[in-house]
Amino acid sequence: MRDYADASSSGAGAIKVEEFEQAYAWAYLNPEIENFMVAEHLPGRNLACCMLFVDDELLKVGCYERVEYFGGRLVLSGMTGNICFGRLVNDAPTRAAGESAIRTIARQLREPAHGLFTVDLRETKEGDPKVTEINVRHTAATSALAAGGANLAEAQLLAALGRRDEIGEAVPTFAEENAILRDIDGEPIWLSDYHQPAVGEYVGRSGVRGG
Repeated sequence: MRDYADASSSGAGAIKVEEFEQAYAWAYLNPEIENFMVAEHLPGRNLACCMLFVDDELLKVGCYERVEYFGGRLVLSGMTGNICFGRLVNDAPTRAAGESAIRTIARQLREPAHGLFTVDLRETKEGDPKVTEINVRHTAATSALAAGGANLAEAQLLAALGRRDEIGEAVPTFAEENAILRDIDGEPIWLSDYHQPAVGEYVGRSGVRGG
């Protein structure tokens, strides 16, 4: 369950419920939430697929995983809408699911797929990605995607200027051991070589490790 109001975040009122009585109690304890959305619980990875289409052609695509959120320990769901830690992923099933969602909607509208889209997906316990939301905009990982080789903002501008031949490969390959680090007031950082720091160890902007 989560808040279903306009412009709401998944962090507002989000909770996993397993029976009707739990849902009723949660609604009773949150009278300020007028409408709830109820959806299947998906326990797998939280993914996003960012794509740029122009006249039905997929020009650039990049996917990333949301791992941790700002203030995630303050809410029951662990998700507050903005990531503080994530990673770029080379994930063909996620790309395929995201592209299929956009093309399916385009066919239903009898229009070519056109524009920049971010398809949010969550995996089932078996690892199958399911679409949960589609945004028509850039998201928090835009700069990290650009650093990793999927510069969607640049591709969008080049396409608008009629310079598609300068965009490069549609599906770049990201470094496997990478990390997206974001703070409230700081500039986002993308590390191409990352491991979980041990106690007393730090990871700098360049990826240099020390004690």
